[in-house]
Amino acid sequence: MSSPKPDLNDLAARFARKAGSDEIALAKLTDDPDVPDDLIGFHAQQGLEKLLKAALAHAGVAPPHIHDLGELVARLVDVGFSPPVP
Repeated sequence: MSSPKPDLNDLAARFARKAGSDEIALAKLTDDPDVPDDLIGFHAQQGLEKLLKAALAHAGVAPPHIHDLGELVARLVDVGFSPPVP
C-alpha cells in the first residue's frame, strides 16, 4: 500500500482531534446522572465515526459523507484493516 496523500494525512489528524473532543464530552457527561442516555450515545457514535474516518483517511481513502458505522467498518476491511475482536 502506498503512503497516503498529505491532504488525507491532515484530514486523518483532524478527524482524530475531533474524536478526542467527543471523548472529553463523554467523560464529563457520563458522570452526570441527569444526562440522558441518548446524548451519551450520540457522542459515543460521533467519536467512533470520526475515528473510523480518520483510519480511512490514514489508509489513503477519502472518507465518505455517511454516518453508518457498519459501512465505515466494511470500507476499512476492504482496504485491509481488521476490526478488533471482542
